[in-house]
Amino acid sequence: MEPRYEWQRLKILYLARFLEKETGEEHPVSINDMIRELARCGISAERKALYKDLEALQLFGLDIIKTGGRKARYYVGQRTFELAELKLLADVIAASNFVTEKKSLQLINKLETLTNRYDAKDLHHEFIVSDKPKSGNETIFYSVDSIWKAIDKNKKISFRYFRYDLNKNKALKNDGRAIEISPLSLLYEEKNYYLLGYDTQAETLKHYRVDRMLNVSVTDKEREGTGLYTKEELAGYTRGVFGMYHGELQNVTLRMKAGLINVIIDRFGLDTMVIPSKDRQTFDVTLPVQVSKQFYGWVFGLGSGVEIVSPARVRDELKQICRDVMATNQ
Repeated sequence: MEPRYEWQRLKILYLARFLEKETGEEHPVSINDMIRELARCGISAERKALYKDLEALQLFGLDIIKTGGRKARYYVGQRTFELAELKLLADVIAASNFVTEKKSLQLINKLETLTNRYDAKDLHHEFIVSDKPKSGNETIFYSVDSIWKAIDKNKKISFRYFRYDLNKNKALKNDGRAIEISPLSLLYEEKNYYLLGYDTQAETLKHYRVDRMLNVSVTDKEREGTGLYTKEELAGYTRGVFGMYHGELQNVTLRMKAGLINVIIDRFGLDTMVIPSKDRQTFDVTLPVQVSKQFYGWVFGLGSGVEIVSPARVRDELKQICRDVMATNQ
């Protein structure tokens, strides 16, 4: 079989790629444009044959729009992703702290292949890498892959976890020993990616930043704790966790000014039960939260608009933190 014949067999594929990458509503092409492009690729094409190829591509599902009359022009209309959707995905990638700047640019370049070169250029100009701190851990995607494999196989995972010291070096937690946990799910919160897992020894749910996990591997041990939490409970896990810092889980009752109702709805959801006062100037709400210094910071940030009603220990602890801060800043 002659090589030239092999190229001819690829004609419709080259045609489809040309239309997808070079056309849009504002950039239609003619049959002559198609003939010239195919010739550039070493493929000869006749007008009648191209009409049949265009019909075949339409039957296959490519949305080829024809404009004009005798001087007809063609372009690809609807695509899998609209430009606005690609920009939204680009913004999410740019804002994600767990994706390194290098990987962010790589992912955006891949998104650009999903539209024509004109819109891809616009997407590139719209895209700005966040100037907020980005993770330096390039292995996060391999870690995510291992976590999902463990969940699919119903196995535990093993990993080492680090935080940075004053010299900006990685300091391993748990004295460098591997942590073993039953992965339950992954969640995106506060521009970072977190693992939710069940700790058998502590008999509780824990979370870890995936970009701070090293040497993630799937073990041969069966997962535990998989039936303890519903999907709804896992999805709502972050409602009571502030700054993704661990703390003792408690039901805390707050009394808040009416104008702060949206603060509660935005964080804890529309189904959160609130009890308005008789004059409707305030309301009480009881929330399951992990009480930590970040929680107190959230309360303090709301100023005089919020009061901790109970438990008394939580109320007293906030008072003590305020006294300590005042003493430190005298």
